[in-house]
Amino acid sequence: MGSLLNQKRPPVFCPGCSHERIVQALDDAFQRMGLAGRQIVLVSDIGCSGLFDTFFHTLAIHGLHGRALTYAIGLKMARPELTVVVTMGDGGMGIGGAHVMGACRRNLDITLLVLNNFNYGMTGGQSGPTTPQGAHGTTAPYGTFENPFNLPYLAASCGAPYVAR
Repeated sequence: MGSLLNQKRPPVFCPGCSHERIVQALDDAFQRMGLAGRQIVLVSDIGCSGLFDTFFHTLAIHGLHGRALTYAIGLKMARPELTVVVTMGDGGMGIGGAHVMGACRRNLDITLLVLNNFNYGMTGGQSGPTTPQGAHGTTAPYGTFENPFNLPYLAASCGAPYVAR
């Protein structure tokens, strides 16, 4: 099976961002799995991770911030034969945190990729749920006071069968 990348919509991200490498790794994984585009659904919300569905020749659902997992769960329950991959940023993970916990508890065959840049980057660098304590941002000029979410620990504690960083 060949690449599923959309040559008419190459990924463009900020210099130094790892998202482009993640696009390549996802395409490599699809090829190794021997999947055709009609067998895959990319589900995304907003932000840079929300662009992923445009970079591939697959089925796609682009939804509301923090709600990508709700669409993915319904889709997987209705069409279990499809490979469902969710991309969301750390902001979507924070806003949809209860959905992350619920998806881990349900243990459906869904892949969740959280692209964590430790802030709300597309809206000016505001502190987010994974911003390290003490880090400065546009909404935390004196440093972030809260402890950040540790998503791998959260996912594992909710029953996700495979968690990696």
